[in-house]
This record gives sequence, C-alpha cells and structure tokens, in this order.
Amino acid sequence: MRTRRTTELSEQCKRRWAGYAAAGAAGMGVLASGPSAKADIIFTPADVVLSPNSSFLIDFNHDGANELHLFDLKGGISTSGLVAASGIGNGNQVVIRSTQFRQASALLPGAKIGPSANFYRDGLLAYCYFGLFGGPWTSVENGFLGVKLSLNGQTYFGWAELTVTKAEGLNNVEATLEGYAYNNVPHAPILAGQGLPSPEPGTLGLLALGSLGLGYWRRRSQSAASAE
Repeated sequence: MRTRRTTELSEQCKRRWAGYAAAGAAGMGVLASGPSAKADIIFTPADVVLSPNSSFLIDFNHDGANELHLFDLKGGISTSGLVAASGIGNGNQVVIRSTQFRQASALLPGAKIGPSANFYRDGLLAYCYFGLFGGPWTSVENGFLGVKLSLNGQTYFGWAELTVTKAEGLNNVEATLEGYAYNNVPHAPILAGQGLPSPEPGTLGLLALGSLGLGYWRRRSQSAASAE
C-alpha cells in the first residue's frame, strides 16, 4: 500500500504557484521504511503519493529538520493545477532548466548533480493550465530531481526520484515520490539514481549503461513481479 501524508496548502502558497503555472504555460514526511547506506550514498525508499492539494516534506539525513518541500496544487474547477518543489531554509535548492520560469529539470539516470549544476530555491515540475498539461516533468516516469543540501554548515548533493502524471479531474496533476538519496561526503557530486538498491548482482552492469540499462532493469523487474 502507498504511504500517504498530506497537508493542506496555504492560500499564499496556492496564489504564488498558480502564477508560476500561468507563466510556464506562456513560455512553451512518513517514510516507507528506514534509510539504508551504500558506500557514501544514503538512500531512503519511499512510496508517497502527492494527490491534488497535498504536500510532503523530505528530511534527507533524518535529523529532524526538513530540507525539501514537494507539493501538489489542486486544480479542481480553477484554471490551473501543478506539482512543484521548494527548498526549505538557506542553501537547499533544486536543479532547474532556467530561472525565467523556474522549471525543475527532469534528470535521466546517470546525470551528474554537483557544483556546476544550475540551482534555484524553487522549481516547477509540471502544470495543467486550462487543460494544457505541460512542464519539464510532463508524464515523466521515474525521473530524478537534483538537489543541493545545506547540512550542518556543509554542502551536499542528492536526488529525489519522482513519477508525474495528469490526474483525474480538471487541471489536476499527481506525483509519486519513489525515493531519495544524497552523497554524505561534503561537496562531492552524485549521479542521478546512484545508491538505488540492486535486486540482483547483474543489475550493477545495467545501471552503468545509464537510462537504457535502468529502463531494462525496471521492465524486467515488473515482468518478474507479474509472473509471481
């Protein structure tokens, strides 16, 4: 079963991001389980559904202080709905494509997340504006959101794995948080998807192939699950 943890969005938050959704159109935490460590990558699995008008806070290092806010603005009968991410506090940011519309990049497995990436506090993932479904995360399955974290005065890099789809209802968008991770070596980069657990030894070679290998692994895992 999917873990759900929702909070009502404030009116100020709704107004702020509804404006970003319009601009984007014009321009075209409960954990599933505890953290697990692999080398220097701290990975936390999750299966959290962000249904319309809900939000989720991520605490990457589980110290009780949240670093990232994911939220879903309900469209309903209004003109727009969206999914967005926002860093909490100073130094917590996400990788974006450009600052003009503050659109968060949907990274492929193996993409490097480090000091040279383009970071900003806020990032719009996807929107539905007057029925138009758009944004860099439009219908993205198992994409990666790059993040920069400020933990105990040091800078770290990580990722959050998300799937974004258009939900039922007018202008509604839905997102599922699959898991997240960060490199616990200060200032050291991380690859998107690095730290994901391998269901079998041969998977390491597939991950080395990047998005093609990871896609094959996912399809093979799904086929195996269906056969059981």
